[in-house]
Amino acid sequence: MYYLHVFYNRKRDEFCCGVSDDLRKSTAEQKQISREYQMVFYECFMAKTDAERRLNHLRNIQGQRELRMMLSDSLSMTKPPVDWQNA
Repeated sequence: MYYLHVFYNRKRDEFCCGVSDDLRKSTAEQKQISREYQMVFYECFMAKTDAERRLNHLRNIQGQRELRMMLSDSLSMTKPPVDWQNA
């Protein structure tokens, strides 16, 4: 299985998308890079090529709009980083 994962940074109002065959490892790696990102969405694919095709779509403007519309309620529920209110 291949996982397309979408992390969201509320402070910067941006998405970080990627493909991995180990969702837990990807989540742990993202947390080490920046705790400001939270996973808000993922999809599973049998073929890596399908996951990469979907990733390429989500990285373009139309895909970003679709993500924002699809996840509008979830994005409003994400927790800001601890220092977000003081920044």
